[in-house]
Amino acid sequence: MNIIPRFRKRSFLASLVLYTVVLLPVEAAQAHKETHLVLFNWDEYIDPEVIEEFRAETGIGVTIQSYDTDESKDEILAATARGQGFDMMIGSGPSMRSYNTAGWLAKLPEDRMPNLKHVDGKWRDTYPTIRPVAVPYFWGTVGIAYRADLAPRPESWMDFFRPVPVVRGKVLLIDDSKDAVGMALKALGYSILSNEPAELAQASSLLQGLKPHLREIGYFNIGEDSSLGNGDILMAMAYSGDVLAVREHFPDVDYVVPKEGTNLWVDYLAVFDVSPHKQEAFRFIDYLNQPKIAARNAEYVHYASPNRGAEKFLSAEYLSDPILYPPAEVLQKSETYNDMTVQGARQRSRILSDLAQ
Repeated sequence: MNIIPRFRKRSFLASLVLYTVVLLPVEAAQAHKETHLVLFNWDEYIDPEVIEEFRAETGIGVTIQSYDTDESKDEILAATARGQGFDMMIGSGPSMRSYNTAGWLAKLPEDRMPNLKHVDGKWRDTYPTIRPVAVPYFWGTVGIAYRADLAPRPESWMDFFRPVPVVRGKVLLIDDSKDAVGMALKALGYSILSNEPAELAQASSLLQGLKPHLREIGYFNIGEDSSLGNGDILMAMAYSGDVLAVREHFPDVDYVVPKEGTNLWVDYLAVFDVSPHKQEAFRFIDYLNQPKIAARNAEYVHYASPNRGAEKFLSAEYLSDPILYPPAEVLQKSETYNDMTVQGARQRSRILSDLAQ
């Protein structure tokens, strides 16, 4: 069983090319003493044309430094002095809450960020303690991606954890301890937030039982060489938008949120308090929340935007896609990690580490 990194939207080689393209304006900016920002982000989780247009309009460049899991992001940041070396980061609600508690994040000057008025208050308040320091970036669900032409449609999380024989050896488990353990808890009828030792032990046992079926723990590539698209993987725990990216190349890939519900996640954008360029970073966040820019960025990454103003610039097809915007009954059965404790996060990390041994 392999543990693989996450690559978003294009092949790894294309990602390297894109990374070089993003850096070129920054090198030019440095030569002319222009300000540039360093954004710590998932790979391919922002439209590079938006970055270039922001530089052309403001003279402020943006360098992307990417990470491959939310937990690896935390490991990298732990080796810094409160995020020194980075100006901004994009990350999950639980991780932003931890950095806010530790005092790493700068307070947003909302009176100088007029485009924040377009961000839906529902998503700003999903993790209410970080509202003063972080802006919702995208939101979505965790579900089951599968090859609809080669495997039966899963209806429940137990269909994932106790899969049919045809997918044996071709199952991918997400490399995120909160979601891997959380969905095992959901399959057993428990809350994704459970800290009950007996319930976590059952979730661990369910995950161990999945091990013979696993091909990988990680994330599938979402470009033309996707392991899900080419059949190396037939079923995967996945993020909603990643599946839409794969479907651009492989229409037989489908996605379902199991009947028990799921994690309704929100990613946020924040500025490090140690950044020497906080005002420029705030300006960049405000720029991203211009409705037209927010809509373009959403279409590029294939995720649901929390920016209400962007909706009039998105197609009816986009807004009606149930993978992007799940129906009310799915939302009602889903949970967030807003009340996840530090102890609970550590317990889940140990469970996934044990599985990877």
